[in-house]
Amino acid sequence: MYISTLTILTGKNTGTIIYFIPGALFPTVIFYNKKLVLTLSTLIISLFCVLFWVIQSIDPYIVLTDEIKVTYQFSGTMGVIIASFLMMWYFKNLNANYENIIITKNENLVHSNNKIKQQKLKLEIKNKEITDSINYASRIQQAILPSDLKLNKYLKNKFILYLPKDIVAGDFYWMENVNDCIFFAAADCTGHGVPGALVSVICSSALSKVVVEEMKENPAEVLNRTRDLVIERFDRTDKQINDGMDISLCAFNPLTGNLNWAGANNALWIIRKDGKEIEIIKADKQPIGRYVTHEPFTSHNTKLNEGDTIYLFTDGFADQFGGIKGKKYKTAKFKHFLLSIQDHDMNTQLNLIKEEFNQWKGNFEQIDDVCIMGVKA
Repeated sequence: MYISTLTILTGKNTGTIIYFIPGALFPTVIFYNKKLVLTLSTLIISLFCVLFWVIQSIDPYIVLTDEIKVTYQFSGTMGVIIASFLMMWYFKNLNANYENIIITKNENLVHSNNKIKQQKLKLEIKNKEITDSINYASRIQQAILPSDLKLNKYLKNKFILYLPKDIVAGDFYWMENVNDCIFFAAADCTGHGVPGALVSVICSSALSKVVVEEMKENPAEVLNRTRDLVIERFDRTDKQINDGMDISLCAFNPLTGNLNWAGANNALWIIRKDGKEIEIIKADKQPIGRYVTHEPFTSHNTKLNEGDTIYLFTDGFADQFGGIKGKKYKTAKFKHFLLSIQDHDMNTQLNLIKEEFNQWKGNFEQIDDVCIMGVKA
């Protein structure tokens, strides 16, 4: 304001008008508030424009001597110098503060980064421990599955496609031989991964107990008794557990070709030799485990002739998302595919089914365990 008054009094020839430039910029130095800086700078520039017009349009009101003009100019110059030193001092302190803030933030970042590295290392160790435990659990689960030697001894013309979603699985295949009768099944326990694997161990051991120890031969009776054992074992805890399994269970006599079958939610498909259609034996709509009602399972009997093929499977294959539109594979498509590969031997069928699954899945994540058994009489 001092420079403004000086300019009005002394006129356009004093040269003091140049002091408006630092004057207009000074608010940007002393204030942090952007609105206040903008307001003051606009006010100073507006005043500068008005004064510039005034001193260019009219004569000064007061005519000063050269000596007084020099005095004013000297005082104005000193004012600018003092303001400049103040600005330098301010910037120096501001820069020091910023340096301290940056140093503090860098120290905090280094500390945080070290903590993150330590936590990452702990997580990696925990993850390795968990993975090692699951891998060991997989070895235990493999022990409940029938060995290739045993399968090849009793089911010579067969294939098994077994694709766990995780390291361990809720799906499993099972086989026992009792009194010239071969019992075999494909089962899907509740869930997948570790929980499903734990349930599969319980259900598999219950099946073996009923067939091998209790010597039950009718598949429906086997499922009825297995259901009782599974519920009994889950009832040992105070919390109610509703886990269980869906299963397709066969009892096949290779000497007579007689096939007894019972199913819990999972059906049996039969393709006769040179057949063009799939014969479907429907399962009872209830699982092995706790359910709303516990009806006796139904036993079905049929005869397999040489060249007839039966398929037992869980729902993982048909439920897999994939293809161009990312939809489920579905049962109807699976039926059509099985019919299309009937001219091939069982090992080739296995490879074709596996290839079909992988091509359909593409880059999509596998959503469930897959278990398919094919047996040709």
